[in-house]
Amino acid sequence: MSIREGIFRQNLAWKDLQSMPMEQFEETYSFHGIVCQSMVMHEICQLIQKVSATDVTVLIYGESGTGKELVARNIHLLSKRAEKPFIPVDCNALPVSLMESELFGYEKGAFTGANKSKSGLLEYAQGGTFFLDELTSLDLNLQGKLLRVLQERVTRRIGSTEQIPIDVRIIAATNINPQLALKRNKLRLDLYYRLNVVPIHMPPLRERKDDIPLLLKYYSYKIAEKEGIRVRPFSKEAVELLQSYHWPGNIRELKNIVERLQILCETREIQPDHVLKIADIGNKLTADREQKSILQYNVLRAKVLAEFERNYIHKLLRIARGNISLATRISGLTRPTIYRMVKEYIPNKNFREFAS
Repeated sequence: MSIREGIFRQNLAWKDLQSMPMEQFEETYSFHGIVCQSMVMHEICQLIQKVSATDVTVLIYGESGTGKELVARNIHLLSKRAEKPFIPVDCNALPVSLMESELFGYEKGAFTGANKSKSGLLEYAQGGTFFLDELTSLDLNLQGKLLRVLQERVTRRIGSTEQIPIDVRIIAATNINPQLALKRNKLRLDLYYRLNVVPIHMPPLRERKDDIPLLLKYYSYKIAEKEGIRVRPFSKEAVELLQSYHWPGNIRELKNIVERLQILCETREIQPDHVLKIADIGNKLTADREQKSILQYNVLRAKVLAEFERNYIHKLLRIARGNISLATRISGLTRPTIYRMVKEYIPNKNFREFAS
């Protein structure tokens, strides 16, 4: 799908989305595998198109599971480097000692066990794109070496004095906000400025819930096609239930849940009880709602006010010995207000306990 054809279409009825043929669906809502209709993702797709036409470095940040590598791959596939390698590296995957040799390579005899020379991943990415995932997990010393590669456009294997010219585009990603990473000393300031030519923030799924119905349809068909099974569509109520979920694992979690439901559900259509039982998010939904009720200002304010009024009316009526007229004069409240508080906080309007 091209941007000009328009990703952004809000309020599409679920039944219309369900009946839409997949070819039309992907033409309308999929931008090279990025399925969306929300404005925030529409803007990201436009940004991908713009930066792919250039050779600038890109820093992608956002929570785990939001699709950072997919964005990086799209930038590569839409660029002039598309025919060359796309080399992804997960900085979480290896300890410092091995990571250095993986990135830069080594010469025979450079260290114990180096029985032959080996090219580094930066060399393998020659002419293409080098994607450094979870950048803030990379040792600060290695970040300094990477900075030199970016500045000088050369790399050097461990144990060698020869500098190897490289022509690669660098795209980096992190699941930590770069400003926070700088404060925590997980990211070098000089490397940050070198990488942060074009920043792309990937929003969590909970901030783009308009996209959830599309993602459910898309992954349902992809999983059914892969496993050779019949697609089980989601009912409108099941979709609404999934939209109310917090999605801590973002799109990665959604894809796993869709796969589980498509394989294990035995009915024609996926209903809310399947979501709660098979997807096992009932307890998580309850926890989400409790957390929201605790944090929402209006809810918390109402609870505090109710507790205050309950204590106040009991104390007031004790002082006034259950006499409403006296309570009105003491408090300055109107009779209707006191009667409302009595109705809410004194069971069966029992004034005997205040009369003694």
